This record gives sequence, C-alpha cells and structure tokens, in this order.
Amino acid sequence: LNDLESIQRAYDAGATDFVIKPPNWVILAQRLRYIRRASLAARQLAAANRDLTLAGLVFEHIPEAVIITDRDAVIISVNPAFTAINGYTAAEAIGRRTNLLKSGRHTDEFYADLWRELTTTGSWRGEVWNRRKSGELYPALLAISSLRDEAGAVSRYIGTLQDISYAKESED
Repeated sequence: LNDLESIQRAYDAGATDFVIKPPNWVILAQRLRYIRRASLAARQLAAANRDLTLAGLVFEHIPEAVIITDRDAVIISVNPAFTAINGYTAAEAIGRRTNLLKSGRHTDEFYADLWRELTTTGSWRGEVWNRRKSGELYPALLAISSLRDEAGAVSRYIGTLQDISYAKESED
C-alpha cells in the first residue's frame, strides 16, 4: 500500500524498505541500485573487519616488539612483545618519546645519521643498544619505516625491534 500509515506499520514491523503496488518503475530501479550498493558495502566492511582482526592478532602475537609513534617520535602504541623485551607496559610507554630506550652508547652523530636516512629513504635498519626499564643494556636489531599521509607528509613511524642478546652471546 502507498499510504503513510501502512508504510509506518511496515517499518515498525522491521521492514527496511518497501515497494508500492502498483510499482513505480523509476523508484523500484533506484531502490534495487541502492540494495546492490548496500550489499557490496556490507561485504567490503566484513572483509575489512576480517583484515583488521587479523592485523590485530599479528600485532598482539608477533615476537618482535612493535612501536608506533607520531611524527615527533612520541609513542602512540606498543605490542605485548615490547613490554616483554623492554619491561615498560603500554601505559608507561604511550605518550613518551622513543628515547626512553636510549642506552647512552650511541653518539649524537649516530642518531643524526639514522634520522637523515629515515627522512631521505623512508626507512632505517640496523643494530642499536637499548636500555630496559630495569637499566640493563641489550643489543637489538631495529627497523623503522615512515608512513605518509595523503599529502605526502610523514604522519607515523613504525618500528620493529628484536632483542639479539642471544645471538651476540653465541657469536662471542
């Protein structure tokens, strides 16, 4: 039916759309296009949610520490491996600069070279010495990548860190 009372009763009963009789073919064609777009959007959303869930699982379970910072190297997220390796909980690390791990064993020139390469190429990888919350120094393999926004400006840095103490001890 095409009266407002019938339409309201249909919506109250759980309908999400309706087709009047006799059909208005222009309106029917538009509604079918809408249903098709909505169905595609729902499938895309479900796929994105699956991808997001998978990415979250990787972030939580990867054995390497993952550190995400803003463009000023202020930590905005860390994974459980970060806590296991460094001793800082997420609450203790978030909001602080990455230099909370600074060991004191590298020169200012080392860090200047690191940032120069990171700025120039978008990534840096190498060995560093870090300091755990306990004060213990340890060697680590660090990889940093910059993420850029739509305008091309750096918006985030993602770092992965592996404690390589065991490998260094084996070398010795």
